[in-house]
Amino acid sequence: MEQINRAFDYACRFDIRYYDLPEGADDSFFLCRKLIPGYLKDLTGAYQRLQGYYVGDEDADAFDKTFPPKAKLKQPGQIF
Repeated sequence: MEQINRAFDYACRFDIRYYDLPEGADDSFFLCRKLIPGYLKDLTGAYQRLQGYYVGDEDADAFDKTFPPKAKLKQPGQIF
């Protein structure tokens, strides 16, 4: 039975790369962790975020305006 390491490791060690990252570029930010023994066996590929992650500032501001305004409170023990 395969032993599972509980730590994260570089995704490139699992043959997974970050989409659109040039060959040889620093990918040390991209980590992976096996959760199920043997699950990544014979798999390779590229990770790409869904288009929903790419939201413009104007769209984000419009979304934020759909929430009711809140009063800023200062709680006991709060420094700032």
